[in-house]
Amino acid sequence: MCGILASIYLVWRIGTVGDWTLECWVLLLICLIGVRKDQADVEWMKFLAAGVPFLGVLRQSPVP
Repeated sequence: MCGILASIYLVWRIGTVGDWTLECWVLLLICLIGVRKDQADVEWMKFLAAGVPFLGVLRQSPVP
């Protein structure tokens, strides 16, 4: 339960700091509909091994 609340807080903070428009929030809501039903359990180490390097690649991509 604490993880869900922390995730909600982080997404809200990112959205408010990034000045997301109403359309962005609606798109996020549409994308999240039914996500719990399709969720699969993934081990943390397996996720981190793939996710952290990918974030590094995304961070270094040039911004036009």
